[in-house]
Amino acid sequence: MRSKLAICYRVYPGISKIPAIFKEDKLKLTEFALKSFVNALDNSNLDIKIWVILDNCNQNYNQIFQKYLPNYNYELINVPKSGNAATFGMQMNILRQQNFSENIYFAEDDYFYLPNAFKETINILENNIADFVTPYDHPDIYNLKFHNYKKETIKLNNSNYKWINCATTTMTFMTTKKNLIKYWKYFKSYTKLNYDTSMWLSITKYNIRNPFKILSDCINSIHYLKIYSKVFYFFPFSFLGSGAKLLCPKPSLATHLDNQGIPDSVDWNEEFKKISDGI
Repeated sequence: MRSKLAICYRVYPGISKIPAIFKEDKLKLTEFALKSFVNALDNSNLDIKIWVILDNCNQNYNQIFQKYLPNYNYELINVPKSGNAATFGMQMNILRQQNFSENIYFAEDDYFYLPNAFKETINILENNIADFVTPYDHPDIYNLKFHNYKKETIKLNNSNYKWINCATTTMTFMTTKKNLIKYWKYFKSYTKLNYDTSMWLSITKYNIRNPFKILSDCINSIHYLKIYSKVFYFFPFSFLGSGAKLLCPKPSLATHLDNQGIPDSVDWNEEFKKISDGI
């Protein structure tokens, strides 16, 4: 029997950062990302159901998904302009209420996937090695002192990828319904304008038990001061209890298409060429 995965994929027609490709055309960027996403699904051997939230999108976006998803069980959900926080809340509700799969995936419209992304990622989740898994090896994990904590590496015998513990990630990730419900209040805080970084810190608990680390980070960066302030504003006692395990792959299995967030572990220009033809 094939493993199942429930996916909620959200789309917004605006461009918030400078993409690595199709810098001024969100429709083409969306198609490019979607094409890589479907290619990864095709190589996963998973039983898939997809909900697509189209936030203030015109019919051209509907047509893209109709073009690329005919072989999948999917539903298009058109909503008036709602914004990032609100559509994440919709994702939460959809993935919690669905009964298709215990395995769930939160997807955003500006990620590029390698063909084996879902095959490798769900392998980690179903082996109960992590509570949360991201296919994206964010460069910040290695480049910022904020992520100065002990890194541990996990490798499965049937995989060529190493998996590294991380404190934070973006809002594109895989987990289970059980974990979504367990950490519901933390994810819910994102819909109330919590940052993704501070939300994840409350869940994984890296650094937030170390007052010297917090003080050092805050002295050196007003941005970090804002992050830690959000942590303790929303969850004053978040330093208590055990943290969840969040893993990312090395090399990366996907990349955010923000040109400032491209991991250096993959020749992405070469991978982009394989997908961009015809778009």
